[in-house]
Amino acid sequence: MIMDKELGAVYTPPEVADLLANWAIQSPDDLVLDLGIGEGVFVFTTCRRLVSLGASPAQAVSQIYGTEVNEVTFKKFTELTSQLGLDFPELTCQDFFQASFPQVDAVIGNPPYIRRSGFSAERLREIRNKVIETNPEIRGEDLSQLTDVYVYFLLQAIKSLKPEGRLAVIVADSWLNVRYGRFLKNYLKTHFDIERIINFDRPLFENAQVKPILIFATKKTYPPISTQVAFTRVMNGLPISSLSQLFQSPEPNLDDINTKLVPSEELNDAEPWGVHFKISEIDMILTQNDWFVPLQEIAHTRIGIQTLAKNFFALTPEQIQDTGVEPQFLEPFAHSVAQFEHQVIDENIPPSLYVFYCSQPKDELNGTQALVHIQSGEQEMVKVRGKDEVVIGYHNKERIIKENRPHWYDIKSTVERRGRASILIPRLISHRYIALWNKAGYVPGGVTIELIPHVSLQSKEEDILLYLALLNSTLMEVVFRGYAQMYGGGASTVGLAQTKLLPVPDITRFTTDQQNTLISAYHAFLGNGERESIDDAIWDILDLNGDIFYSAVEDLVMLALTAKKKID
Repeated sequence: MIMDKELGAVYTPPEVADLLANWAIQSPDDLVLDLGIGEGVFVFTTCRRLVSLGASPAQAVSQIYGTEVNEVTFKKFTELTSQLGLDFPELTCQDFFQASFPQVDAVIGNPPYIRRSGFSAERLREIRNKVIETNPEIRGEDLSQLTDVYVYFLLQAIKSLKPEGRLAVIVADSWLNVRYGRFLKNYLKTHFDIERIINFDRPLFENAQVKPILIFATKKTYPPISTQVAFTRVMNGLPISSLSQLFQSPEPNLDDINTKLVPSEELNDAEPWGVHFKISEIDMILTQNDWFVPLQEIAHTRIGIQTLAKNFFALTPEQIQDTGVEPQFLEPFAHSVAQFEHQVIDENIPPSLYVFYCSQPKDELNGTQALVHIQSGEQEMVKVRGKDEVVIGYHNKERIIKENRPHWYDIKSTVERRGRASILIPRLISHRYIALWNKAGYVPGGVTIELIPHVSLQSKEEDILLYLALLNSTLMEVVFRGYAQMYGGGASTVGLAQTKLLPVPDITRFTTDQQNTLISAYHAFLGNGERESIDDAIWDILDLNGDIFYSAVEDLVMLALTAKKKID
């Protein structure tokens, strides 16, 4: 597999291209739009499919449309086609968003997966405005400024699809679970019969943190009738070639396949659709249980302090010894939950990480090693994340400039204004999930989510223990993992907006005895590291079958581990 990360190119395995093309292309006369030529995997697959249906080779090559913006890649593609004696007159080297296409019978392909951070603000505006300009049904307010570029490719292509035309694409799955995906979900529900969405436990691409899904949908000119959307999870190593059987009627019972049928009218744009691959049964239990409310109703959540320059701000004891930065400019730092082995950040445990903590202007720091550290940071060559760019000095990073701090190195003022939460939840979950008691008051970092209870139920410390008991239960691990966005490397992330909507038990309704039982269970958890007593209390209070949740958490952990390995 070949990748060009700067251009978002992650080239599709041929067997995936075959599956998509064979479903989407139904006639030898079909016109087909390829979402991104790359080195031609979908072009050649489409050509073979048209010929197999009865088109002549000369006819087939003239029915395929698409563009490739990378001149080097396009040259490789044209050299290959020349060697094969082929010529595709409708494939061009140009910007997809500046090209015009006829109405086509099928849209297939793998749109470039480029995070918005990989584009300049001006280029993003150009793409966004072009999509809005050429799609009368899309308003500016419909498209979040956070939308990743592959969504724009999809929306731009869809407008060229005829009624009854078929959409068969492989895309990143992030739109299923994040806020910017709401419009795309609504658009697909409104204009398409979504036949099936396929998710894979394993990554399909090597060295790519992209978790792909396959979409199979048919465009309608009228509001689609109520249909059953098949959410299909492919587990373990089932060959891609076997998936064509899923489109037979009746659908065969394949090993390593789990399909959940969801009526289209029950798909809520504001809720993550990814749960239907992972915890569909549990999602139903939680959403229909009167005990559960969105997390934002019982607690405030926020992302820990984002330094935007970890290499400058986060210092180990060894680095502090080398730089000589004075203790008054340092604070213990909880960059992530994963850096702690125990359930409590205790004052008696020496910090493994400190954060540079200075709000004074440089002219008041003369003679200090803190000033030397700042000046060193202003001379450092800094790579801009997501871009092939380098700036001199952290103070010239665009994201730090936009923060408009009193001084570029001053995060102290922000921390002192907002305070430090006593409960830290992992923002990034891998093999281990735990909610930390920040008893020592470390500065929470950007890979944590800070949680602050809304209302006082008992004393301040007992409230903290009560919430910690709940958050460390198997129930809440399933919720956090199940509603998270999983990436190809096996890590799962719950976005802040999604965190606020997570279904949690309304502990303000618990009786005092139930609250005290949970607090006692948390103390036992601190003593032995086992959460059995917490779980028993939760299952009893909420009248839930714990076995379902234990099975779910085992499956979710396995899924995270499997996602790290590519299986052919």
